[in-house]
Amino acid sequence: MIRPAPPADNPARRREPILRAVPAARPGAGTSLRPRDASSPLTGTDDMGSPVPLLVRGMAPLFLVLLAVSCAPSAPPASGPDAGHGHAHEAAPSGGTPGEVAAAAVSRCGGLRPQRKQACYDGVLLGLLEARGVGLAMETLGEVTVRDRDVKRDAHVYAHGIGIAAYAGAEQVGTTFAACTPEHQSGCYHGVVQAYFVDARRSGGEVTAEVANALCRDYRGTEGGAWLQFQCAHGMGHGLVMFHGHDLPTALGGCDLLESDFERETCYQGAFMENVVNAIMPHHPAATLAQGEAHGAGGHGAHAHHPGAEAPAGPAFRALDRSDLLYPCSVMEERYWSACYSMQTSAILHHTGRSVARTARECERVPERMRATCFVSLGRDISGMTVQDRAASRRECARLADSTARAWCHVGAATNMLHVTARGEDGIAYCRELPDTEDKSRCYQEVGVQLVVLVGSTPAREEACRAAETAFVESCRRGARLTGG
Repeated sequence: MIRPAPPADNPARRREPILRAVPAARPGAGTSLRPRDASSPLTGTDDMGSPVPLLVRGMAPLFLVLLAVSCAPSAPPASGPDAGHGHAHEAAPSGGTPGEVAAAAVSRCGGLRPQRKQACYDGVLLGLLEARGVGLAMETLGEVTVRDRDVKRDAHVYAHGIGIAAYAGAEQVGTTFAACTPEHQSGCYHGVVQAYFVDARRSGGEVTAEVANALCRDYRGTEGGAWLQFQCAHGMGHGLVMFHGHDLPTALGGCDLLESDFERETCYQGAFMENVVNAIMPHHPAATLAQGEAHGAGGHGAHAHHPGAEAPAGPAFRALDRSDLLYPCSVMEERYWSACYSMQTSAILHHTGRSVARTARECERVPERMRATCFVSLGRDISGMTVQDRAASRRECARLADSTARAWCHVGAATNMLHVTARGEDGIAYCRELPDTEDKSRCYQEVGVQLVVLVGSTPAREEACRAAETAFVESCRRGARLTGG
C-alpha cells in the first residue's frame, strides 16, 4: 500500500515543506494566479460565496468527480509518441484570421503521419503564440479542431502546450494565467501552472505549505472565482507530479499541504491525470518541458530561464501496470480513491485497445462506492473517443447492460460535452436527446451541479436550467442549488 504522509487535522500541524527556492528565482510565498489589475475572466455575480461550505454538504464527492472528469484526458491519444521529433516552431503567421491560419496549418500538417502531426501543429501554434499572443493561439486551435478530428480529440493536450509555452516567469504568472481561455477543458490554465512548478524545481526550491496555499487564494469566494480556483488547483496537481519527477505519492503529499478541502481534492485529481497522461503520452508538451527540451515560444517557457537544467531522473513510482488494470488506485489509501478512479478508465482503455466492454467489466470490480465514479469516467472517455458526437456517445453508453451504470455513463458524457466548450447548453443538449427509457432526471441534475461552478450566479444558473425539457427543469435546478430540496 502506498502511504503518502496523511494530512494533519490542524493546518498548523501539517508536515513541513517538501518551494523554498532561491528568493530571486523562485515564485514568492505570496504568489497567486490573479494579477493585481485583472478581474476574473468569468462574468456575473457570484452569490454562492466560498465553494468549500457548499462542497462539504452531501454533494461534495460527486461534484468534484464530475469536475475532475471534465479535465481528464478525453480518451487515449489518437497519435502515438514521436520520440525522434521536437516541436520546432513554424514561421509565425504575420497576419490572417484564426480561420485562415488554421486552414493553412491543416494544409501543412493534416496529412502527416500521426507521429509527426502533433509536432507540426505544435510548431504552428507556438509560433503564433510568440507572434500574436495566447488569445489568438487558442482561437486558432479551436479553428483547427473544426478541420482535423485528431486535433479535436487531443485539443486539451495542445492547450496545455500553449499554456506551458506562454509562461514567462513567476513574476508574470498571474497575468499569463488570466490570458488563457476555458476552451478545450481549460488546458491552457493547467499548462501555465505546470510551467510554474517546473520553473520552481529548476530554481532549486521545495514546495512549502505557504507557497501551495497562496497560489489559488485570490479565487476563493470571489465573484466568478470557483471555476478558476478549480483550474488553478487542478493545474497544481499536474505541476507537483512534474516537480517531483513523476513520483506520484510524493506529489500527493504536496497536495496534502493544501488547507482547502476543495483545492486538496482537486489537486489530487490533477496529480492522477498527470500520472496517466505522462504514461500513455510520454512526449506530450508537459513531458517535453520537464525534460528540458526547447519547447517554448522564443523566450517563453520555464526552460528558457534555465537552459542548462538537466532532465529529472526516471520516476521512482511505477505509473501504470498492465497486469493490474485498476493500478495505481488499487494500492492507494482510501482518501485518494475518488480522484484516482475518476481518471482510471483512460488507463484501462489504453491497455485494452479502447475496449468499452472490458473497461466496464473493470468498473464492476472497483470498490462499490467508487463504481459510479468509474462509470462517469468511462462516459467521459466515450465522449472523447467519439469526439463529442452526442449520438455516438449515447449509443456506446447504451451498450452497458446495467441501468445504473448506463445512467452514470451518460452523466460522464454529458458533463464532458459541457466542459469541453465551457457552455452549459452543450451538457443540457445531451440530456435532452436521451430516450425516455434512460434516467434523464439524473443527467439534468448532474449537469446542474456543474453550473454552480461554471456560471456561478443565480440568474445565470436559472437561465441555463430553463433550456431543459419542461419536465426536467426542476432536476437541473436541484443540481444547481436553486431549490430548497
